[in-house]
Amino acid sequence: MKIQSMWTAVIALLLLSPCSAIPQTALDSFGLDDLMTMLIQPRHLKLYAAGTQRNWELAAAESRDLRSGLGRIAQTIPRYMNNDVADSIKIMISPQVAAVDAAIAAADVKRFLTSYSDLTAACNACHVYMEHPYIVIQVPTSGVTTSYPDQEFRSTP
Repeated sequence: MKIQSMWTAVIALLLLSPCSAIPQTALDSFGLDDLMTMLIQPRHLKLYAAGTQRNWELAAAESRDLRSGLGRIAQTIPRYMNNDVADSIKIMISPQVAAVDAAIAAADVKRFLTSYSDLTAACNACHVYMEHPYIVIQVPTSGVTTSYPDQEFRSTP
């Protein structure tokens, strides 16, 4: 029942908020698992969908949102399992996000796919470091672009 109430509160915040950002005070009641599922995993997937569809403007926006979400998580949960979350992100994830950003800026799909794969591997390395080796994400498989059927990811002219 507690989880249902938590998700009801999140949905209410999202619906009542004038923008899609969740207020920091609302994030304080969530665990790292909740925040990763709400803020990071969807952006990781949407980044892939936008990049593979060569929608570089959307890919750049998703990358910015991914970085922002990681920052909010580090601010909300500074330490996890005796590990510094901000340092973990800075060392393991940020260089890979920068490589993805460079591929987006170059509008280079081959480079994007390589850097996205490297980012995904870095995420999994971070999961191992945070003592959650059983959480393994992957580059979406062929033919699967997103679980967001209500959003168009192709670039519009």
